[in-house]
Amino acid sequence: MGHNQKIAVEILRSGKQILIESVMEEELSAEILSDEKFGLTVITTVDGVLVIGIKEGTFRGNREIEICDLIKKVNNKEVKYAPDFKQEIEKTAFSAQMLVERGNTTKSVTVSRNEKIGIGVFFPYENVKNGNYIPGFTLKFPSKNPINPNRFDFLIEPVRSIEFEGINYEVTNGTLIDINFIGFDFWLTNGPVIPYFSLADNFHISFGTQTIGSYGCYKMGVGMQGKFGLEVVLDFIGFFVEGGGGFNFLEGGQYKNFTNVEIDFSGFTGYYLLNFGTNFYF
Repeated sequence: MGHNQKIAVEILRSGKQILIESVMEEELSAEILSDEKFGLTVITTVDGVLVIGIKEGTFRGNREIEICDLIKKVNNKEVKYAPDFKQEIEKTAFSAQMLVERGNTTKSVTVSRNEKIGIGVFFPYENVKNGNYIPGFTLKFPSKNPINPNRFDFLIEPVRSIEFEGINYEVTNGTLIDINFIGFDFWLTNGPVIPYFSLADNFHISFGTQTIGSYGCYKMGVGMQGKFGLEVVLDFIGFFVEGGGGFNFLEGGQYKNFTNVEIDFSGFTGYYLLNFGTNFYF
């Protein structure tokens, strides 16, 4: 057994700089190891594998672990050195169970993969049922807020008719633009099977030229949308289905009715939705 030496590492915890001093054996390397897949940076000390860095990620599976935790086990395998930790964590497909010491307590925590960005496509069921296979797109970005991964859904598609006050009017060059800003996204698990619930602010606009009368019409509105979903993540790809509904509390527009009278309107509408799609994480 070689001599012991003191090491000092400066880290940030809750926005504050902390100087950690520990003792390690001379034979052990003080090399800092990072695992990009799970977003953890560790170093070997005589006390164990010390967590000195945590990166935010889309899956938010590193929310339970904290800076200064000492990792004792990964998936029930004892780890004493940083290379042991990296070896065990690299065997993990999606999530890992860890036993850590935090102060005077021992805790079991779960970490899951830490991809930076998720890009996906989805298909509204009503569109597919009507023969429209143009997908929408979804983007996910990392966030420090544990219930908000900065998700945006975007759909642009041609439409053959626009509904005004309960009546469908045929249009040419019709277009629908629909954008959702997910403001609340609660995951029940860290994966790989992820049930979730989300709330979104919704903005949409439809416009085109009415077939009868060649009148340019439009309808736009803002509202809220709620969805329950289930995503199954396999490696770097996820398959999801989600359903729910929403309402537009500020909706208005302009059109001509069948008697060729120009009408400005405002109203309140509700709707339901069912989407299915795929996300790619990297």
